Amino acid sequence: MSVRRQAMTLIEVLIALAILAIIAAVVVPTTAGQLRQGHSTALANQLTNLRSAIANYRENVGAYPISLTQLTTQPIAGDTDSCTANLSNAELNAWRGPYVNQNIVGAMPVGNAAISTALTRTTISGATGDLQIVAMGVDNDIALALEQQFDGNNNLNTGNITWTTANNGTLVLHIPIRGC
Repeated sequence: MSVRRQAMTLIEVLIALAILAIIAAVVVPTTAGQLRQGHSTALANQLTNLRSAIANYRENVGAYPISLTQLTTQPIAGDTDSCTANLSNAELNAWRGPYVNQNIVGAMPVGNAAISTALTRTTISGATGDLQIVAMGVDNDIALALEQQFDGNNNLNTGNITWTTANNGTLVLHIPIRGC
């Protein structure tokens, strides 16, 4: 006695495809949102850690670094600070790093973004100014999330966080400083 197997009908195939489409419509946006939130959190944490490391470097050395690499590799004679002055022997000997727990060589990848190792110092008035950490490849949604976290508003043109569409989204963390 043989058992006859019946194939799936067209209706059953269409119902199965509809169920898979509904599941995909729910899962994909949720997963993408969680991934974006993860990138935003990782970038926020990295910027916060770098800001603290720069403050610790300044407290020890007495000058601001010109590059994030000075947070992990002790400066040597001839290296300069953010004001392009040569670091003195006393400043070189006061280095107590590493100030972050990773080796910084080249751009630092964080999610879809990359943080530039170069730091830029700007003068606002007299001895006051800011030190800028630049991250490239930051999309608008992540920039807005960081703006809310660091500045508490949605204005990406002023405050501690600024963002432009250059380089697929360039985000700048401005660290207020006094002197060099």
